[in-house]
Amino acid sequence: MHHPLRLPLLLALVLGLWAIPFSAFMADDFILLGALERVTPATWSGPATLYTLADGVPEHVRAMKDVGAFPWFFEPDYQMTFLRPLSSLLLAADHALWGLRPWGYVAHSAIWYLLLVLGTGLVFRQTLPVPLQRLAGVLFAVSWVQQGLSWTATRHVTVAAALGFLSFAAWLRGWRTRRWPWVGLSLAGFAGALAGGESALGVLGFVAAWELLGEERPRWARLGLLSPLLLAWLVAYGLFGYGARTSGYLDPLHQPLDFLLELPGRLLFLAGALLGGGHADLWVLAPPLRVPLMLAGAALVAGFAWVLRRALPPPGTPGRRAVLAWAAGGTLALVPFAGTPIGARCLVVPMAGAAVALAAPLHAWFSRTRRGGAFGVAVVLLIAIHLGFAPLQRLGGPPLFRELMWHRVVAASETLALTEAEVRERPVVVLHAPDLFVGLHTWFYRALFHLPMPGSFWTLSFAPCEPSFTRAGPDTLLMEGCPIATPAWRTDDAVDLAGLHVTILDADSHAVRAAAFRFERPLEEILFLTWRDGALRRVAAP
Repeated sequence: MHHPLRLPLLLALVLGLWAIPFSAFMADDFILLGALERVTPATWSGPATLYTLADGVPEHVRAMKDVGAFPWFFEPDYQMTFLRPLSSLLLAADHALWGLRPWGYVAHSAIWYLLLVLGTGLVFRQTLPVPLQRLAGVLFAVSWVQQGLSWTATRHVTVAAALGFLSFAAWLRGWRTRRWPWVGLSLAGFAGALAGGESALGVLGFVAAWELLGEERPRWARLGLLSPLLLAWLVAYGLFGYGARTSGYLDPLHQPLDFLLELPGRLLFLAGALLGGGHADLWVLAPPLRVPLMLAGAALVAGFAWVLRRALPPPGTPGRRAVLAWAAGGTLALVPFAGTPIGARCLVVPMAGAAVALAAPLHAWFSRTRRGGAFGVAVVLLIAIHLGFAPLQRLGGPPLFRELMWHRVVAASETLALTEAEVRERPVVVLHAPDLFVGLHTWFYRALFHLPMPGSFWTLSFAPCEPSFTRAGPDTLLMEGCPIATPAWRTDDAVDLAGLHVTILDADSHAVRAAAFRFERPLEEILFLTWRDGALRRVAAP
């Protein structure tokens, strides 16, 4: 008989190795590596604090805006600070070993992905019947939600989750064998997981669900052992000012009411994304569709609840209790991710619960205990999504990510034949970039790879459509026609930078619709760029 862990680990190894030939730095990688290379003004960031992308100090934010590292429309107190010292130090170690060779970073990430699949498999082994162990392990290993784990900046999710599930396995073994060193080891592991990142909170949701629902009676005393650890983490997070205060984030520690009001809809969307194949990035890519996406998520959850109810083992059996505990844990694991700019990375930890819940109807179908009718149609659809399309998408993910998140920034940067002489004399202004990747990360790419950099490299817009620019004077441009999504500014607000004064002409709590840009020199003395034909191109002053 095959060991239940063998196939999931083999699949994880193949998929991890598959990502290495397509290794590339992407998006926030440039920001983190720029801090390590000391080519950015982010003097507050060090080897253990790389995930302090912006510390919220207005003077620091202003310094980043002055040179163009941050766009002008970021909040004056823009903050993204996360308590991830272990993940940060691991990235610094990679930098010391590999420099700017991305394959070493991706290979390192593949090891953590293997440890993650091992950790979930060990917990499945101690909590599920053998057939469900195998199915859940395979579903978790090949899921599309794992597609971004070769992206270095998101490795903190894998580090925290891997340590968390390995610690959960040690926790279960310690309590069942009464070998207290295992319990102590698990507590140390949970502390390490929390040092890896906030994703560890999702794993603790599984621990809570198992202790309350998976055992014959609730084990409150066991959970009490975790309380000091969680309390210490929360105190540190609040005391040292960690969190995100910027558009796209709902920080539950600083915006508790807003977070609670939006939580139900976001949970429905996230749960529906898990069941529908993991494409949670639609939340960020298509903001106007959020209400329909939440309704679709509610429909998927309701439909799957009917399928799962028909597939569950009989009442009172350990298998039924285990599946329900894992499903409840998956729901709890979604909560820490609900306030973030939602994407597939938010589903990595909750997917462990979804894998178990999906395994139950698939096992019932494979074992022919239930085959026909609407149940059979629904299960065949789930098989197609999670065992058919998911592995194919995983194989296509690395080259697709390389194209979308590396080549576009390369096209924006490398095709520009800027010389040191001309950028020494003139600031550079990007009128419009096509998206966040080009608009935010081009500055960091050019600085990281020591391409000619002007004193100021400002991007005026990376809205999803191209605004119109008209000259309102020898040194002034007017921008209108395509709103920039930001809640930071109101009509008549002003943004003063070194060499640039921005006046907001039309704005509300959601977006800036028109603005005037007055430069300290005539427009003819500025080098203007905009996105044309898949690259940044020089254009004449409007």
